[in-house]
Amino acid sequence: MLHSKMDPSDKKSPVDANMFEELSRLNNELADLQRELIKKNRELEKANAEKALLLQVDELTNLWNRRHFYERFNELCSLSQRHSRPLTMVMFDLDNFKSLNDTYGHQFGDAVLKCFAVILKKYCRVEDVPARLGGEEFAMILPETNIDAAFTTVERIRRHFSQRDVLGNRTTCTVSVGIAQLTTSDTYDTIMNKADKALYVSKNSGRNKTSICE
Repeated sequence: MLHSKMDPSDKKSPVDANMFEELSRLNNELADLQRELIKKNRELEKANAEKALLLQVDELTNLWNRRHFYERFNELCSLSQRHSRPLTMVMFDLDNFKSLNDTYGHQFGDAVLKCFAVILKKYCRVEDVPARLGGEEFAMILPETNIDAAFTTVERIRRHFSQRDVLGNRTTCTVSVGIAQLTTSDTYDTIMNKADKALYVSKNSGRNKTSICE
């Protein structure tokens, strides 16, 4: 009669079985913790990105704020001057805004600012940089755009805004505009100064106009 013999090493002791189960349990817990950590890291990255974006955006109008505008200008200015490509700076100032605020209240003033922001974005390309600098002052960088093309775009914005009945009570608002084209020697301060001077030509000659810095 034949008898089979089992190798003693093939038998697992109760201790070995328990250890195997414990290792499996620990591995599963570790995998769960790793998945949870990956999820938390993604959530943190998303929250940080949203926070960074909020620091760059004007809360009322959802346009870029002054800080982001300045940073983007330096980037675009460098590219424009290095490759001899056109770039135009535009300054906007809503006419008689303080008087509107005093007459109709700050809610109306906020509605006017939001309305202008919507119109500004409507006529912007993806590469343009529209911003609210503060109060009733807005600006826009137009890369790859010469002064004539910028003037055409800005005039559409100005006319559209002047025709809007913001609150539905036949109260219309206007904006004065100044434009300057970047030169090889311009910095942020110099081109802003040029656009600002053109803006005040519009203000001093009756408002609701677009002027170009020659």
